[in-house]
Amino acid sequence: EMGRQLLNTFASTVRAVLTELDNKLQTLTACEPPGWSLLEELTEPRPAEHLRRPELSQPLVTALQICLLAVLVEKWGINSSSVIDHSSREIAAAYAAGMLDRSSVIKAAFLHGKAVELAKDSMEAGMGMLAVGMSADVVCGLLESYGGRAVIACFNSPNSVTVSGRKGDLEALAEEMKAAGCFARLLQVDVAYHSRYMRLGEI
Repeated sequence: EMGRQLLNTFASTVRAVLTELDNKLQTLTACEPPGWSLLEELTEPRPAEHLRRPELSQPLVTALQICLLAVLVEKWGINSSSVIDHSSREIAAAYAAGMLDRSSVIKAAFLHGKAVELAKDSMEAGMGMLAVGMSADVVCGLLESYGGRAVIACFNSPNSVTVSGRKGDLEALAEEMKAAGCFARLLQVDVAYHSRYMRLGEI
């Protein structure tokens, strides 16, 4: 229900954007259009396992970002002088920078998620990601004993990185970090984004 409060607070703006995006998704020709709506998925109760599916999570996050931009720009007149983001959020960043329109952005997000969903069957199972409250230098030292099975996937800040790899290794790494008094939490994803495990057939 992560979009419910946004919709309740800025009802006319957000509902109009989500309706527009839902209509754009229904015009997809590269594959079957989704049998669900952004509006319902963002406002109705859903189990975590349901929303972990890339086919859903990618367009839902992108739709939320587009809605937030609509509030900032269209309602409040706040325009950015620069845009920065990473990973799949670069899709919405391209829209914020004026490089893609809403239709292209939501379709790209859906197709990106769909591609990952379809590719998961060919990827090694038991993958995940771990958020870590440590500097990259310290984490790199800890990762040496994992022989490349866990790697830094994202550099979030000077003292925060995300690690991708096999869940068993990530759980062991999390225990090491917690024992040292550092923050470590598994993310609710079943894919090791930004790692070699994203290559089909990689072991």
